[in-house]
Amino acid sequence: MQFFGVPYLFLVFACYFLSVLVHEFGHVFSGRRFGKDSYVVLNAIGGMAFGCAEMPKYWQRLIVFASGPAIQVIFAGILWAADELVIRPFTSMELNFPVLHDALIGLMFINLGLACFNLIPLGPPLDGWQICREIYLRVSTRAVRSSWESDPDAWKRGVRRSDYHRSAVIDERDPKDNRLPVMIMLGMAAVLVALSELRDYEISTATDLMREFKKDPRRAMEWYGHRKVAFRAVLKRPPWEKAIFQYGGGKEALVYFVTDGANEWLFCTVPYRDALRELREGREYNVTGEIYHFEDSGKLFLSHCSIRLAGDPARIR
Repeated sequence: MQFFGVPYLFLVFACYFLSVLVHEFGHVFSGRRFGKDSYVVLNAIGGMAFGCAEMPKYWQRLIVFASGPAIQVIFAGILWAADELVIRPFTSMELNFPVLHDALIGLMFINLGLACFNLIPLGPPLDGWQICREIYLRVSTRAVRSSWESDPDAWKRGVRRSDYHRSAVIDERDPKDNRLPVMIMLGMAAVLVALSELRDYEISTATDLMREFKKDPRRAMEWYGHRKVAFRAVLKRPPWEKAIFQYGGGKEALVYFVTDGANEWLFCTVPYRDALRELREGREYNVTGEIYHFEDSGKLFLSHCSIRLAGDPARIR
């Protein structure tokens, strides 16, 4: 997933919210398969499943606890298959709709990350802790049968934090229970902001950048595509009348750069300014722009570029 600042911060939160819902609906689906009237209550972090783990049998509870991470892994696998087998070979979504494509990739990685994290037995409410607890109670010599198995009338008295118990006893849930998911969200936001600061990738020269694309075009496009890169390049042709066109209510200029290789070109679109007329062919410039297309013949296309003379702090945008 790529990082472009605040809009992508909201995109990550949306993907996280949806991933949590997928996880909780996995618990609910398993609970209902075993006859429990389980449901999801929406909250600020996505939702929480209720009434799905109070099963009379040990193996049923294990399935319910494991179904949340399992459905996330399945969902991530479906997204991966869709991206690798359909989107990349047969569509141009990655180039024409980068935000939608990044949302799909973000959903895949967030679901996998949450599934793996949830299986770590750090403590409640993580499913890994619940699974380990069930296994421990089953194999421990000190353990006895659960209240549901040893006492058929246990449900009449209710179990703490169950739906039956809640009707008779005030819910004493510690407000600290919600700290873990909130901390996860804050951590993800901090990582996103940190990575967004690294969106400008410093490439030494246009030759180095072209070499990366010629060596492995697909991988280079995944890494550099739609991100800002900065490099040095020699100007081949400054804008002339035929290279100035209208775009999005303003004028754009097309500027050509070359590499040390033969027949290798970089085509940069720059918002037109009179200062562009000061560009001189054959001089080296520092260029910053977003890569959006590459052709195997040795043509690299960049947009939203800024140009400044090498060693000169003043930019031409």
